Formats: sequence, structure tokens, C-alpha cells
Amino acid sequence: MNMGLNKYRDTVASVTEANAESLLAFSVTATAWVLFTTAEDFYTLLHPLHDSGQGLNSDATIQSLVATTSKVLRLLRGVLVILVPCWNLIVNGVLKDVAERDWWPYPVPATPEAIEDDKRLRDIENMWTRSDRPYEYRFDTLRQVLKDLRDNFARVSQLTVTDKAKQTRYGKLVDWTSVLTWPIQLPLAFVEFVEARQPEAWVLLAHYAILPDKVEDVFWLKDLAPNIVSAAALVLGEHMRSLIEWPAEVVGVDLGPLYSTHGHKPRVTSTTE
Repeated sequence: MNMGLNKYRDTVASVTEANAESLLAFSVTATAWVLFTTAEDFYTLLHPLHDSGQGLNSDATIQSLVATTSKVLRLLRGVLVILVPCWNLIVNGVLKDVAERDWWPYPVPATPEAIEDDKRLRDIENMWTRSDRPYEYRFDTLRQVLKDLRDNFARVSQLTVTDKAKQTRYGKLVDWTSVLTWPIQLPLAFVEFVEARQPEAWVLLAHYAILPDKVEDVFWLKDLAPNIVSAAALVLGEHMRSLIEWPAEVVGVDLGPLYSTHGHKPRVTSTTE
């Protein structure tokens, strides 16, 4: 895989009709592999470094969590380099069924629970739309990212059906790839907000984690939700705990131990467990 990634990085700089489908096929495989291995990076960072002295909320640890999260986001949105210029070729070629989702429903919350989720998401905008806070141009990006997140939640609610044959937490998600729409389409400016530790970006990211948590049968996605929420908790700090309590509760992350530097272990998972 490492050998393939090296070749891929060189080739993807010059996407053509001749190599677009091959690049996309490798990109899908590489995404699964990198997300799987990145879970180990999160585990190493979130596991207590030691019982005393420098704790989990050390700046060095937090910066490493930021870098790991950025790696995931840049990986997912990187496929746009292939999809955007060669979309017509791909949706009419051998990978049509992988790329095209014209059958997805219009993003409208489908249940009372989905309507309540949308309200919770809409309230995030109160972080930057306040009379006591001057307008900043970055608010436009945050507003668009929030709208896209609400659309992704609504669409996932439309694609979730009751599965009588199997008792699951959420029901059966007809197309689990729908939970990846939001990170793939993120504007680069938002990724830079994440890297700069801007609170609004991390609150949005923590709420996004609810979506991959709905995917229960894809092994390389199973750690993504708790890892994102745990990283967000440490980046934001305990004084912003209330802003991410809902996603933490949904994905099963105990926030309390994350803010302690002594004697506690956070709820983290490892792909080797």
C-alpha cells in the first residue's frame, strides 16, 4: 500500500481521461486503508501518556490530534481532484455505480427524531451569529458548512429504514456511503479552520461524528466517531464542554475523564481490540 500511495501521489497530480478511473479505484482502497491505520494513531494519542506530569490535555498531544484529524479530512476531500474534472467520464464508465447517487432522496428530515436533530444543528449557528460579535468573512464558510451538514443528516434520515430482521441502534442505513458526503465536499478553508483550532469548526466536526457512528458494519469506520469527538473535546477544552455533550452522548464518549490529567482513561477504541 505504501508503494502504491507513493505512485498515486505522483500520478494524481496529472489526472487525465486515461488514468481517472484507475486513480479513483485506488483512492477508494487507499481511503479505507488510511482510515483504518489512522485509528491506531488516535488510539496512541488518546491513551494516557502516563499517570502524572504531562497529561492528555498537553499542547503537544492536542496538536498531534489536530494533525491526525486534518490528515483524515484532507484524505477524504482529496478525491475531488479526480471527481471534479473527470465526473462525466466516471459516471458513464465502469465505476458509475460507485460514484453516481442520483437515486438519493432530497435532504428533508424524515422523522420526528431527525427534525429534533436538525434543530440542534441549526442552533450551532448561534456561536457566530450574535449581536455582540462583529461579522467576519469566515462566517460565510461556517454557514455553508453547517447547511451541508444539516443536509447530510437529513439525507441519512431518509436513507435509514426499520430493519425488523436485525435489531440495530439506528435502523438499517440503505447506503452507508452517504455519511461521507459532508467531509468529501468540505471547502479547503474549513479544513484550515480545523488546523487553526477554531472552536466553531471543531464543534461542527464533533457533531458530524454522529453520522459515521450510524455505520455499524464497516470495520474501517468503526473508530472514527469516538476519535473525532474525543479530539474535539481536548481541542475545545472543558469550558466548551456543553457545546459537544450531545454528540459525545450519542457516540458513547465519556467527556469527564478526557479533562483529567491523572488517574483516568478516556473511552477510546483500538482496531486491534
